[in-house]
Amino acid sequence: MESLLYCYGGDFIQKGSEDIFHAMFKASWFTLPTTMMKDLNFAMMRSSYPFRFTGGKFFYANCEAIMYILKTAASYISVLRMMLKD
Repeated sequence: MESLLYCYGGDFIQKGSEDIFHAMFKASWFTLPTTMMKDLNFAMMRSSYPFRFTGGKFFYANCEAIMYILKTAASYISVLRMMLKD
């Protein structure tokens, strides 16, 4: 349950960050005042890298990472079961 919570939270944060970037990209920036154009440029440069929820700066906590961890753990358990069978 805890990994599902982290997985959902990570995907939610990443999707929101990408949506902000696309909203700024689709905005009619040419009608904004000059100071806002400069700020929008900096915000777009910063948001071109989506914000991600990380696990100790080691991996991204999203559904893909959690599924990879579960698949690896199942493989290890399978190998251990085969070794203990002999």
